[in-house]
Amino acid sequence: MVVAAAIMLHKNNVRTFLSCLGRFFNPCRTAPEVSLQNKVDTMAKKMFVGNLSFQTTESDVRAAFEQYGAVESVAIITDRDTGRSKGFGFVEMSDDNAEKAIAQFNGTELNGRALTVNEARPLVAKDFAGRSAGSRGARRSGRY
Repeated sequence: MVVAAAIMLHKNNVRTFLSCLGRFFNPCRTAPEVSLQNKVDTMAKKMFVGNLSFQTTESDVRAAFEQYGAVESVAIITDRDTGRSKGFGFVEMSDDNAEKAIAQFNGTELNGRALTVNEARPLVAKDFAGRSAGSRGARRSGRY
């Protein structure tokens, strides 16, 4: 298709066509190399932190977990509609520091609540194939 369009163009416009094409496709350009060694060295383990007080902030959790090493990220999960904490979150640390933190924090108190700390597991997709949209709510007795 592109070749046919180039042939149909007048000879003076071919040069313009090719220069425009070069903006989108440059065969001389190479993709940047990515070192896998850096990815392996910085592997982080994500931990589930449950039974958090609704008043606990991300900075509270970060301060507690930094006792055992550098914390890469902290996320407290909130309700989409109200913005209120759901009482659990996730912390990312390096593998060895995460193991220490799991061993030390599981069952200990933070802001008056005994924490549940373990390695985060991937989210499992729920299958709703057996339910139809009409089966939610109260069942009707066939009047309508």
